Amino acid sequence: MFFPFGASTYEESRFELSPIILENWYAEEAPDNALRPARLVPVPGLVSVQTGFTGRGRAVFRADGVLGGDTIVAAGSAVHRVDIGTSNTTLTGAVAGTTEPAQFAATQAPELVMVAGGNAYLIGTAAITDITSALTGGGATGDISSVTSIGQRFIFSEAGSGRVWYSNTGDASTIDGFITAESDPDEVRQVVANGNTIWIFGSRRTEAAYLTGDALVPLAFRPSVTIPLGVMSSNSVAETSVGVFFVSSDARVYNLGGGRPVPISTHPIDQLLEGLSDFSHLRLYSYRHLSHEWLVLSIPGVGDYFYDVALGVWHTRPRTGLAQSGVGPVVRAADNNVYCIDNVVTGNTALMRIDPGVFTNNSALVTRRATASVPNEDTELSLKAVSVECQAGVGLDGNVLGSAPKMWMEIAKDGRSFGSPISREVGRIGEYRRRVIFGPWGVMRPGLISCRVSVTDPVGLSLTGVYINPKVRR
Repeated sequence: MFFPFGASTYEESRFELSPIILENWYAEEAPDNALRPARLVPVPGLVSVQTGFTGRGRAVFRADGVLGGDTIVAAGSAVHRVDIGTSNTTLTGAVAGTTEPAQFAATQAPELVMVAGGNAYLIGTAAITDITSALTGGGATGDISSVTSIGQRFIFSEAGSGRVWYSNTGDASTIDGFITAESDPDEVRQVVANGNTIWIFGSRRTEAAYLTGDALVPLAFRPSVTIPLGVMSSNSVAETSVGVFFVSSDARVYNLGGGRPVPISTHPIDQLLEGLSDFSHLRLYSYRHLSHEWLVLSIPGVGDYFYDVALGVWHTRPRTGLAQSGVGPVVRAADNNVYCIDNVVTGNTALMRIDPGVFTNNSALVTRRATASVPNEDTELSLKAVSVECQAGVGLDGNVLGSAPKMWMEIAKDGRSFGSPISREVGRIGEYRRRVIFGPWGVMRPGLISCRVSVTDPVGLSLTGVYINPKVRR
């Protein structure tokens, strides 16, 4: 009998069932066989390509035509202009704050604006200009919490108020005016332009605005578009190819769905969000890589959860090393590679390449784990062996770590309490016919049987599920 590995993570025991762990593997559709709806593929590794930053990575940006197409990295209180693999230039000036997430937005003018630590900055070719005074001169009294752009204008949200400010066309440092949230004037936390709509996320409600084309009143609210959900923080909204996603004030992740929000987070993720007391480092962002589009929920002190926008499934990528490094916000560079800022908790960030041919995080080993559940309703079974269907013969060449990769298996006979792990070789390079068989496991009483496998060797091992060969005890 064949049982597939779980294609999504659900890290909580409920109703006497085992948690489904999917860690550092992700699901890909495998429609060739109904018994195997998905295969699990190892997540790409991280390779450091640029250092010289001080402090935590706060934001990263790149767009053709903006600052020569260079990658812009905000780390600590500095902003860097990076030609990957060639140069790392620190721009003159400093920005407010040192660890909190920051935001970039650009227009086709081209102009690049950054919001960090409650201030707004114009990012030039060699220097940073603080343009917060343009907003405060217009009457803004709170911190500037977020920025977006639409129609050659920059749109800013003001923390502690219901005001949304807009710049002059093609001039970020000249502020034309503001509009105020209408239905329920709560605190505006984040603004995001998507298509021809500007979504205004407050602490309790979300509204929509648009560019009117009128020079005197350029921004107006869309009538009757009000959603009774706000957001947790000023960095908890992300755009994808299918729309906008957000972390709501009721501690759930939603697909905005054009104004009809649909929850996508699981109950365990909701509970993790409910337990947060400090939202300042909570972050939601998205990127595309290897024909997948990922929505990334980074929960401070907990970990990073990745959501496949097309398949609708989650997996986790725990932080690694003493610095707790991981995938931070991502850009695609001119060389078509995908890069991220290392989402370190301590120490200095680095610019990392997300590499599908590497299975370590900046040379640190990662552990991949997956779970399969085997129902056993009312029969006492003798389980002789469990065979894992996987890609054998993926050992590395030479006498190095990974040349003789191993897989570890644990069995929970009651579905919840796992026994001691047992290891088996997966196959040296070229040993494609090797079968990975564990057992014997003894008597299995009625109830759910859970099987968990893990791999730490830095090899590209994919897997689909387990075969069991039980005998009914009489």
